[in-house]
Amino acid sequence: MFKTIRWHLYNVVFFLSKTGQYKKLKKYDEDGNIEERNKLAHETGYNWARHLIEMTGSQVDIEGIENVPDEPCLFVSNHQSLFDIPLLMGYIDKHKGFVAKKELRKVPMLGAWMEYVNCVFLDRDNAREGLKAIKKAISNIKEGASMVIFPEGTRSLDGEIKEFKAGSIKIAEKAKVPVVPVRIRGTIDIQPKGKKLIRASKIKLSIGQAMDLSTYEKEDLKRIHEIVQEKVEAL
Repeated sequence: MFKTIRWHLYNVVFFLSKTGQYKKLKKYDEDGNIEERNKLAHETGYNWARHLIEMTGSQVDIEGIENVPDEPCLFVSNHQSLFDIPLLMGYIDKHKGFVAKKELRKVPMLGAWMEYVNCVFLDRDNAREGLKAIKKAISNIKEGASMVIFPEGTRSLDGEIKEFKAGSIKIAEKAKVPVVPVRIRGTIDIQPKGKKLIRASKIKLSIGQAMDLSTYEKEDLKRIHEIVQEKVEAL
């Protein structure tokens, strides 16, 4: 119980203490200073996320970090827990935004921060708004930020990888950037869906080799979501 309370208190104190950084991010964004905005967003998000995972007492084992490309890319990961976002943000040292469900935008403090760190919010029930989110993600990549997508569409209740949604890799196709498959194990045990208490877990973060989609035939691109899922499952 103490660990859970301390974890939530840290979140509140962190965001309250970063009002100055938030104002800087907003000013950089308004001035079109994308490079400085991305740099500050990454530094702030990286430190916040790293501490969130460390405070759970979890052990993180990383495999394949050398596979992360220097250029922007699309990270494609399975989804086990709310802790997947801080895990990927804090243990892959590369500026990145997330394709997140629209409900996160309404979370006090967190939602505002996410908008300024290149996250886009996806409305899965509105095709037009979904298209806008994809276009925004492509724009973010062209401005130098990598993106992360969870193509299962929601968290897995049992830790098993569910079917990747068709069209989930379109961001990489349109932005002409590599796809990096990622597999997460163990975050589900920190706080299983529907549970409130936080506990330590053994986490395995596996990063696969980048996939150059320009090398795939047209027929393969029609089922590229299936091919990427096979890559993630094989990690």
